[in-house]
Amino acid sequence: MERMETWREACLVPLERMKRVSDAMLHKMDVGLSETGTNLPMLPTYVTQQPSGKETGHYFTLDLGGTNFRIAYIQLSEQVSKVELRREAKWNIPKENMEGTADGLFGLLAEAFKEFLEQLESDGIPLNRDKIVLAFTFSFPMDQNALDSGKLLFWTKGFNIPSCVGKDVVVLLADAMHRSGIHGVVIPAVLNDTVGTLAAAQYFDETAKVGVIFGTGSNAAYVEEIEKIKKMRAKDYHSKHMVVDIEWSDFYTVELPIMSFDRKLDGESLHPGKATFEKMIGGMYIGEVARNMLLELIGDNILPAPSPQGKIFLATNDVIGGEQVAAICALQDVLGGELVALTERLGYDDETIKIAGPVIQEIMFLVSCRAARLAGAALYSVLRKTGRVGGVTTLPTVVAIDGSMFEHHHLFRKELCKSLAELVGPEAKNIKLQLSKDGSGLGAAIVAAVADLGAQ
Repeated sequence: MERMETWREACLVPLERMKRVSDAMLHKMDVGLSETGTNLPMLPTYVTQQPSGKETGHYFTLDLGGTNFRIAYIQLSEQVSKVELRREAKWNIPKENMEGTADGLFGLLAEAFKEFLEQLESDGIPLNRDKIVLAFTFSFPMDQNALDSGKLLFWTKGFNIPSCVGKDVVVLLADAMHRSGIHGVVIPAVLNDTVGTLAAAQYFDETAKVGVIFGTGSNAAYVEEIEKIKKMRAKDYHSKHMVVDIEWSDFYTVELPIMSFDRKLDGESLHPGKATFEKMIGGMYIGEVARNMLLELIGDNILPAPSPQGKIFLATNDVIGGEQVAAICALQDVLGGELVALTERLGYDDETIKIAGPVIQEIMFLVSCRAARLAGAALYSVLRKTGRVGGVTTLPTVVAIDGSMFEHHHLFRKELCKSLAELVGPEAKNIKLQLSKDGSGLGAAIVAAVADLGAQ
């Protein structure tokens, strides 16, 4: 069981290692604010105004960032920090649209938006077709030179459409709307989901300074002083602050506990050599990490060999999902629920399940624990960068978090909070990790409202 002991040591990321990971990220954040081409891009978002809670109006949002996309209609009330009406619909993205053409993907979005507008009108909701204000949440790395413009740098999370890279995604969406016969659409803002999550939290609480996604993928955004963004001309801006999109998926340091199973996953992924950090903490990947670990244990005879059908099952990519990992971690009885379902797929009989079950559950625990503790180290870096921790006192701060890993994976959430408490110390009580469910859509509407009202 020497292999298991090695994995425990690596995956239970000790405090000193978390600190070294955090130090490395903090250094790369500083570098990324000064120059381009680093593995922490630190992208300016041109979101320079914090919501007041007094924003009003009717806004649409389109949120693209994973295997599905959402469209919402949001009415911001004249009452402070109140959402009057919210309607939302979700569509899955066929694989051919994730790896096809720009026209295919953006045409899909436009046709769905057309359908959404028609449904609202059929439900008796009056719309002003002369001016449809749409905020675009585009959760992939963008090079922005304005709030309403963003050129795709590269794809992540299962997307691979080369014809989009280097193109302004706002123009691509606007052109698709025009081709679909939708006129009057104004897109005042394109932003990352982390930026939207942060804006939604700020609408209700001015102490919100960080927005994070722990879901299919992972990323964070935070409020930075413009004069510290050295690669920008601070004197060109009236505001003193701007939200920065960290784009930490590509973060790398020798301190990351990268193992053989990580290298296998990376080599078989759609983007080898990319998203090193995200592949260790993202919900899209933890099931695949666990599968590769199980294959190694079977190869070393630490776990019993599966049946012929079980071997075929385990040799197939992505057969273990993040939801299954979370469910197995939550089991009180290792002979129940998702764990039995998995072991039966491996072809184990009842006696073999009793032997293999606890080992398999520990693998799920180790994968999840490593993800949470590395996520905690990253979040600690961001809090240090904001100055909210690490000074004489720790200031009351809300960290707005969205995503399935934080919302549904209870062990991940518990270990994330635990790791942050270890890193921050007694004053961790001043840091509130707050679920901002589907906050990116509301946040996009709020950013659009601030921009739209400011332009009037």
